[in-house]
Amino acid sequence: MSERWWRRRKRRYPWFDDFGFSVTIGPDANPRFRRFGKPLQGYYGSEIREEPEPLVDVIEEDGEVVIVAELPGLKREDIQIHVTQYSVTISVDTPVRKYHKELALPVETDPKSVVATYKNGVLQLRLKKLVDTQLFTR
Repeated sequence: MSERWWRRRKRRYPWFDDFGFSVTIGPDANPRFRRFGKPLQGYYGSEIREEPEPLVDVIEEDGEVVIVAELPGLKREDIQIHVTQYSVTISVDTPVRKYHKELALPVETDPKSVVATYKNGVLQLRLKKLVDTQLFTR
C-alpha cells in the first residue's frame, strides 16, 4: 500500500484527467449528461483532435438560435468563428489554450445575421432563423 488509490487508478485509466461530465436536469425532468474535454478514441477510428471541447449550449428561441460557449482566459481576438446555414465552428489556437467545437444547428439560419459577444469568458452567438417560404404558399 505504498501508492495511493488514485495514482493506481490514473495509471490504469490514463484518460481519467482528459475529460469530465456535466449533468443537468432538463424541462422534462430527465437528466442530461454531456462530456467535455478531449474526445476519446472510437472503435472505428474516428478523428481525434488534440484540442478540448468547450462547454456549449444551443438554445432555440422564437426567431433566433442562441449559442453560449464557455471559453475562459481568452481575448476576443483569439476566437475564430465560422458560421454556415447549418453549422457553427468555434476554434481557439493560442500558446496557452486550445479549443475546438463543431456544432450542427437545429434549424436553418442566416449566417450573415450573426451577432457575437464575449464577456467574462462566455461567448454568445445569436443567429436569425430562416423562415421556409414553402410552408406558407399553396
